[in-house]
Amino acid sequence: MKVALFHDANNTEAALAAGKIITDLSCTVEYHDTDKIWNRDYCLNPLKLLEHATHLLFIPSLNGSDLMSFYFLSGFCFGKGIRVIVLETRKAISIPENIRHLGIFLKPESFEDFGLAEKERYYAEDRKVRAKAQLMERGYSCFEDNFVLVVNSGDAEAVSLFLSAGFDPSLVDAKGTPILSLAVRAQNLEIAKLLIDAGADVNRQSADRGYSPLMDASQKGDLAMARMLLEKGADPNLKSKDAQTALVICAGRNDVKLSELLFEYHANPAIPDNLGMSAETYARLFHNETLLALFNKSSS
Repeated sequence: MKVALFHDANNTEAALAAGKIITDLSCTVEYHDTDKIWNRDYCLNPLKLLEHATHLLFIPSLNGSDLMSFYFLSGFCFGKGIRVIVLETRKAISIPENIRHLGIFLKPESFEDFGLAEKERYYAEDRKVRAKAQLMERGYSCFEDNFVLVVNSGDAEAVSLFLSAGFDPSLVDAKGTPILSLAVRAQNLEIAKLLIDAGADVNRQSADRGYSPLMDASQKGDLAMARMLLEKGADPNLKSKDAQTALVICAGRNDVKLSELLFEYHANPAIPDNLGMSAETYARLFHNETLLALFNKSSS
């Protein structure tokens, strides 16, 4: 982040104080005297002073002699997407209302907090821009359909770039299936973890059967995936459209290890599905003494 700081001689002290805050944030600052910027011996073109700037920090003079400079520079910045900040000190004239929309106006005492937040905002936006450029280099235009495509294709690096570019980790595809569920169904633990770490809803259910990602992992018998989902807050007692829970699905598959894991996370073995079959019912049906002994602990 590079700040071009414009001030007159009367506001040198305020400029240096603001500059110190900027450098303390590990950003660069260049100081420019507004009394000199129109002097051709100082600068042939004032806009050159903003050539590499990401931000313009302007401290107005007391007599208002630099208002034209502010109007000119801020108008240029507005067109170029350069952020304009105005520091209103006691030695600065108030900027007229009709041009205040061109900048963010701050008092000196609030500048440090603003600077910290602005640095975070700027670099977050910069990461998005860079990620989008990298996606274009890889042949992916920045559309949600392509995000779904790279999840389905198992391209973890591209998934990471889409997330860095600001795409929603809880996105659903055209059929109403969350992309997290797509990753779980493909048993791609790396992509599932990327999505969850970016904020994907671990309990969002698909539109087809109403399965949650944990139910999909249970259907696949994917112990590692199920463990990760449970550690990230997946609800083991959610019901599908058929009222099946993840534990009903596991018990119906006679999957002891995964059933034990779900039970460890307080899955209820007595919840019946729409056919009246619970995990306990399946355990009795398959004469699975291990599961029956486990489930009996919940009723004792």
